Amino acid sequence: MADDDARAGGRDFELDEWSVEDRQLLDRLLTGEGVAHVWQGSTVVVPQADEHRVDELIDQVEAEAGGGGLAAGGPDAGDAYAGVAEDEDEDDWDDDGVDAQEVLGGAFVAADRLAKRATDPDGVVAMVEAQQAMATMDLPFGFEASVWDDLVARVGVLGTALTVDDDDEAALGGEQIEELAGELRSALRPLV
Repeated sequence: MADDDARAGGRDFELDEWSVEDRQLLDRLLTGEGVAHVWQGSTVVVPQADEHRVDELIDQVEAEAGGGGLAAGGPDAGDAYAGVAEDEDEDDWDDDGVDAQEVLGGAFVAADRLAKRATDPDGVVAMVEAQQAMATMDLPFGFEASVWDDLVARVGVLGTALTVDDDDEAALGGEQIEELAGELRSALRPLV
C-alpha cells in the first residue's frame, strides 16, 4: 500500500482519544482489507475512495469495544482482538519502551548536521546512536515494514560510514557522506 495513495486526496480520521491498542486494531483491519493508509501521529489518512469502508471499520472497532469502548479502556478491551486474524504477530509492534519518534527526530537532526558538514562531531555521535537504537527496535506502530526497513538501512549505511577508518577501502569521502545524509534527511522530513 503506497503512502502516496493515502496522502493524495486523502481523508483524515483523527483518533486522538483512542488508545494505542485501538489504533493497532484499526491498522490491522485496514491492512487486512487492503486499504492504503498512513499514520500521522494518532491520525490515519486514507484515500477518499475508501472513506466509507474506513467508517465501517471504525464502527466495527467501536462496536467490538462493548459499550465502555476501547478508547476509554473499557472492560471488553481484550475482546476487540477477536476479529483479528490469529496469524498477526503482536511482536511486530514496537513495545520495547523506545520512542520511535524520538529516535527518528534524533536521526533527522544528525542527518541535517552531517549534510552540512560530514565531520560534525555532534552529528556523528547522534547518527551512531540512532543506528544502534534503530537496529534493535521492533517495527514501530503505524509504519509499513518496507518503509521502516529502508530507514534502518539508510541510517545503518551512514552510521557505518562514519565509524570506518579513513584508511579502509570501504571508507566514504566527506562529499559522499554529506550526500547520503541529505538523502536521509529528505526521507525523514515527512516523518518527524
